[in-house]
Amino acid sequence: VQHWVDSADPRASGLLRSLTAFLRGSAEQMLKPQVSLAEELTQVQHYLQVMQARWGVRLQYELEIDQALSERAMLPPGIVLSLVENALEHGLAPTLSGGLLRIVLMPDAAQGWRLEICDDGVGMHDFGVEGLGLANCRARLGHTFGDQASLVLDADPDGRGTRATICVQGGSHGV
Repeated sequence: VQHWVDSADPRASGLLRSLTAFLRGSAEQMLKPQVSLAEELTQVQHYLQVMQARWGVRLQYELEIDQALSERAMLPPGIVLSLVENALEHGLAPTLSGGLLRIVLMPDAAQGWRLEICDDGVGMHDFGVEGLGLANCRARLGHTFGDQASLVLDADPDGRGTRATICVQGGSHGV
């Protein structure tokens, strides 16, 4: 950012705006026990804009979001961001060409919702190994929703990369 500002690069303004919005929003959200998926996804978009400035054409992303559902669905803050960071760090960063990150939010059975974060990167070599970030996400979902929520990591159905899926059943917590 500093280099772009110093060299009067036209990209500096947009990047600085995204970075500032990300930092402000993250700090505010972490003080809340739950946020709407719309709030969380706004932060994720700011993060992806910053990362896209850093990675250039190596990072592409798509969001397929049911907007009305995203306003009603709640979850602990930072969970989606953690999963997106994992997809970039472990899925796309190891590839020379980068890749595509897809985030899809849709209604699920029993008045709940399903969020998929898919990357077309290198994939996971051992789905049995779980790091601290995933364990923390599972624990926070379990603390908030009990057995009404799940987080599953598996191979992306397109045959490349990894898919993280959060499912939250309906009721007072789902939507």
